[in-house]
Amino acid sequence: VSDEGVVFVFGAAFGDKITQLTPQKAIKLLKSNGKEFRNYQRDTEGATLDSRNRLILSFEGQPKIARFAPDGKEQTTYKIPYKLSQTQFLRHKNKGLEALAYHPMYGLIFAAEYPIKRDNKKIQTLYSGNGFEWKFKASNAQNSAVSAIEVMDDGNILVLERAYNGLFAPFVVTLKKVYINRQCHQKRLCKDEVLAVLDNSKGWSLDNFEGLTKVAPNRYLMVSDDGGNFYQDTLLIYFRVK
Repeated sequence: VSDEGVVFVFGAAFGDKITQLTPQKAIKLLKSNGKEFRNYQRDTEGATLDSRNRLILSFEGQPKIARFAPDGKEQTTYKIPYKLSQTQFLRHKNKGLEALAYHPMYGLIFAAEYPIKRDNKKIQTLYSGNGFEWKFKASNAQNSAVSAIEVMDDGNILVLERAYNGLFAPFVVTLKKVYINRQCHQKRLCKDEVLAVLDNSKGWSLDNFEGLTKVAPNRYLMVSDDGGNFYQDTLLIYFRVK
């Protein structure tokens, strides 16, 4: 998905590496009446498929989670917590519903890029559509933000955090497992396990990673946003969690 409200579809094949990646089509997202979204309404960030393989997207600008038909028309919107639905509660109007995944037990799980204003800056929260919340410590890297989440094979959550502090500062990506299945959905912090810390100042080829999806058991794909910037790239990284 792009920040301009377009879904791009690729055919892909995976072995030990990405063996094939073929562009197939681009689908512009539209309102249910077929009209185009205004600029502030089309900032798509999170994407997932539900149990019936229907496309569900989360939006910044005007915070929203909605389901879309194969032709790109909006079909329905989902209720989100009031504290996430209003931009005045967010750290910034463009730091809203960044990450989205579908869980077989909890349904939609989503996260804001940064903790909302009333919460501790160092404590991130995962939210579910049925009212559950799971809190965990944010990474230590400066300006670390949740940019994507995915459900792992054991039902816990793989979190992609990225710390971006300008083109000439180290760019750090942290992959973290958050254990939501250990009764930490009230006031207790969930246990988390750092799986990898990737730092471009230490030789990693990194960019602004904002997308994450599971393509097979224990195998994932993450994608970066080039921001329409000459100095940034769209990168796909395929990896395995042991």
